[in-house]
Amino acid sequence: MTAGERTGPVVSVVVPVHDDAEHLPACFAQLDALIYENLEVVLVDDCSVDDSGRLMREYAASRPHVRVISSDVVRGVARARNTALAEASGSYIWLTDCDDTWSPEIVSRLVEAAEAARADVTMCDAERVVADTGARSVIADSVSGAADGAELLAQLLTGRVKGHLWNKLFRADVLGTDPFPLTRAHSDLGGMLTLAGSVGRIATVRAVLYTYRVRAGSILNSATYSWTDLPTCLEQACAAVGALPQATGRRLSPALDAFALRAVHLPLANEVLRRDGPSDVLVRARAGIRRLLVPSRLVRSMRLVGTGTLLRAVLLCAAPRWYASLYRQHRARRWGRTDAFRLATGGARP
Repeated sequence: MTAGERTGPVVSVVVPVHDDAEHLPACFAQLDALIYENLEVVLVDDCSVDDSGRLMREYAASRPHVRVISSDVVRGVARARNTALAEASGSYIWLTDCDDTWSPEIVSRLVEAAEAARADVTMCDAERVVADTGARSVIADSVSGAADGAELLAQLLTGRVKGHLWNKLFRADVLGTDPFPLTRAHSDLGGMLTLAGSVGRIATVRAVLYTYRVRAGSILNSATYSWTDLPTCLEQACAAVGALPQATGRRLSPALDAFALRAVHLPLANEVLRRDGPSDVLVRARAGIRRLLVPSRLVRSMRLVGTGTLLRAVLLCAAPRWYASLYRQHRARRWGRTDAFRLATGGARP
């Protein structure tokens, strides 16, 4: 079924919420300011114990286009999004976070571009802001035009397209109702990897329409961390490449190796150092890196990995203690005394 054949609102805006009453008033103001009339808003209360539930119900009470879905147990952001998708009736889906900010034009511009290109996924640029330091960087996803799902998957694997959801508009029937794996973190990337193969066309809006704020209390900066989340993403990436035609899968094999090194094994090792995590996880991460550093695989993927990542990977395997010292010094220089993880956990070092 195409977007034009669907009835109901054109866009469903999905907002998962868990104990975020502090940011909800500003979120509601931004939702009201969206320059687009034919939309519904689906708020998911993931068993909040603060004032979030009451605020959402009061907000929805005077707005017929707003619905609140409540859970009596904490299920996590991935299940909250999946639950909302099962209830959403829009032709397109936009998934946002209540503690971020966005342009009032984001929905209208994404829909306009999606309909002009008949796109399954439409992306805009975003800005990443570290709340405690003010450090800023631009997130510019780069696939556009008639690129197919294999190309989208390739760009996800090489990092040219990020797994973030909030700067993307999805055609509802491509996204489906249960796309996000039930991991604690990285479920957005896992979902993108899973659905990429079913995407036909991609459109891009070259404008910064979203601001993602990195906060001390975010999932990635929380005191708890699941050591299986990144390996799960690698499993999903392998499955996605394996589902492609054999020739296409072979073509993407170097990109898959680059993803394993750049986005899974090396970040997992860094998280162990950052959090004083389990030594066996570090051992497995280093073993995964060593498998990718053999010449027969490295020659194919080296261009996609990048010199900096490659040097860090080699150093981690050849001199792990030296690498750990340099990594912690780097974090201290970059984040200083306002390191987001330290603020969230009270940890003694960056």
